[in-house]
Amino acid sequence: VVPMLAFLLLLCGGYFILFTAAGGQTIGKMMAGIRVVNAADGAPTRVSFGTAFVRTVTCLGSVVALGGGFLPVLFSADRRAFHDRVADTRVVSA
Repeated sequence: VVPMLAFLLLLCGGYFILFTAAGGQTIGKMMAGIRVVNAADGAPTRVSFGTAFVRTVTCLGSVVALGGGFLPVLFSADRRAFHDRVADTRVVSA
């Protein structure tokens, strides 16, 4: 069971990290017409591999915490989730 869970975690984590780093979009984000960009830059720029890794790991933590990391989207003015704040990213329209 443990090797299978490790494999699935690596596969799913790799999917989110590589797609976010390559173009800022997973297949679901492409369908929704949104993209992940760096929040610190004046103009939206591509997210680095390290930033995508931090964002994905933190997002996993938000999911494990029963979605608690997504609550700031509902109550903050800038509509950024906890993993976006930690990785200093923003979700914008593609």
